[in-house]
Order: sequence, then structure tokens, then C-alpha cells
Amino acid sequence: RPTDQGPAKGELKLGEGGNDERRLLKPAAFSPAAFGITPQKITLRGWTEDRYPDRGRVYSDPVTLYVLTRDEHAQMLKSRFDRQITELEDLARREQELLDENKRLEKLDGAELQKEENRKRLENQEQEEAETNRRMDDLTQRMEQLMKDAARNGDIDKKTLQKMAESLKSMQELSQQDIPKVEQKLGDSQEQSNTPEKTRKDVNEAAKEQEKVVSKMQDAIEKATEANRRFEAGTFVNRLKKAASEQNGIVSSLKEAFDRMLGLKSPALDPPDTRRLTDNNRQQAQTASDVRWIQEDLGSYFARTKTESFKQILDDMRESKIDLGLEDVRAGLAANHSFEAAAQAKK
Repeated sequence: RPTDQGPAKGELKLGEGGNDERRLLKPAAFSPAAFGITPQKITLRGWTEDRYPDRGRVYSDPVTLYVLTRDEHAQMLKSRFDRQITELEDLARREQELLDENKRLEKLDGAELQKEENRKRLENQEQEEAETNRRMDDLTQRMEQLMKDAARNGDIDKKTLQKMAESLKSMQELSQQDIPKVEQKLGDSQEQSNTPEKTRKDVNEAAKEQEKVVSKMQDAIEKATEANRRFEAGTFVNRLKKAASEQNGIVSSLKEAFDRMLGLKSPALDPPDTRRLTDNNRQQAQTASDVRWIQEDLGSYFARTKTESFKQILDDMRESKIDLGLEDVRAGLAANHSFEAAAQAKK
């Protein structure tokens, strides 16, 4: 993105081998923070060269890394959290459907449950419950990683983290204790040595345990949804800060080139400065689009939550005619009215 800083560039020599060495293995550690690399997209490649005169380096496939700001990181986490809540809701619906089937089976007496067709139904229920547990375990592990990443961010408020932790605790209990109990009782109901009474008792207990599972899943969803609402409210701040930083980046980029650009018409500019204007214009178009989406999302958020402060922010944005202001910056960039564009971007 446009900025007054140059892109990260450099190399690190890891070692060298002997004259006859055909393979060299060396550990490589890379930390953007250690090298003072600011948020940007960077590309890493390994290279090797031999002692043959004038033979060039041979490069590895590139590895692309994105060094994010905390604001960008929070938005990425929010997107992951959205997907994980959707998966949790899908699992809850699936478990409710399995409970419905177990309640149908619960209405049968022990002798009927031991008939072959109903044994197969019980076996299928046990297998489906095992699949639910597998998916819940996978989702819990991803939620644990999300929780760690959210705690590392530093800008996500403690109440949001607390609600995430409460939801995660429920999910851990579900995958480690509650769902396995249902699966176990369904398995017990199919034992060949069972009396009809024992089979019916196992099915009844499976249904009771499963009711607790469905209830706990709904509780986990409610806590996660509350955390997500708080997360979403926080991302408005992050998104506005990101848009503001992009305007500051355009100002810095233009100021750095004022001595070369001011007073010239666009065709007379040096090619790197023409490219600078093009990049700034592209960035400004993206920022304008982001700000329109922020206003759209603020309106939707207020409609759902009736939180007055968000409507006030939306009204302030509209009254400021921020959309027109952003377009004025683009018009200034297109005509190389760099000073006016910088002043408007700063405003």
C-alpha cells in the first residue's frame, strides 16, 4: 500500500559447503519483527550458487508471508470466528435431528428394540454420534487456536475474550465428556447379552444425555454469538482505523514526492511518480469501497442490536459527506493535483 517507507529487502547467508558438496542442510529462522519489517506482503526464497564462474543463483519456490497490523489481524480472526459459529450451529442442528430419532426409538419397548431392523437403527445412531464427536473435537481444536490468536492480538477487549473462553469450555466438555456418554450408551444398548429391559434403559439414558448435549450446544452458541457481537463492534473501530491509516499512507507517499511532482501535468511526470499516482489511486478506490461497506454494516448492526452509539457514528459519517471527500482525493490524484489530494486525504 502507499506509504513513505520502502518495501522490505535483504538477504541472509546461512552457510557454505565444501568444493564437492552436493547437498547442504541448514536451519533457518525468520522473524519480521527482528528485522524491523513493517506490515506488508513479503516474499521469501532460498537460493544457492556454486563456484562455476558466471553461473547464477538457483532459487527455491517463493514463500509468501503477510505481516499484518493488529487491526487487520483482528478482522481476519473475526472472519474465522464467523465460520466456526456457523459450523457449531450446524452441529447443533445435526444433534437435534439425532435426538429426534432417539426419542422415536425411546417409545419402543425392549423387545421391539432388539429386533434386527431397530438394532441397525441403533447402530447407525451410534456411528452418527461418533461422527458428531469427531467434528466437535476438530472444531474445538480450531476454536482453541482462535482463542490463542485472539489473546495474542492485544486489542481485543477482555469481555469478548471471556465470552469466547466460556463458549470454548462448553465445547471442550462436549467433545471430551458429554457426546462420548451418548455414544457409549447407544453402544451398550446393542450388547447381545442385554435383556429387553436393559436395552430400553440404555436407550432412555442415551436420550437423556443427548438432551443435555443439545442444551449445552445451544448455550455454547449463545456465548459465542455474544462474543461475536462484541467482536463485530470492535472491528468497526479497527476498520475505521485501517481506512484512516491508508489515508495517512497516501499523504506520506505524496509528500515524499512533492518536490518532483508539484506543478507538472500527468504526462510530464517521471515514470516512477506516475506509478506512484496510479498506486495511490487504486488504494483510494479500495478505501472508498471499504468505507461504504463500513456504513452499510453499521446500519445492519444497529438494526439488529439497537445500540444507539453505532447509529450516531453512521449519522456522523453521512453528515460529513465522507464518500464525496474520498472521491475528491481520487479526482485530485487523477489530475496530479497532489497538494490538494494530500490535504483532502488528511482531512
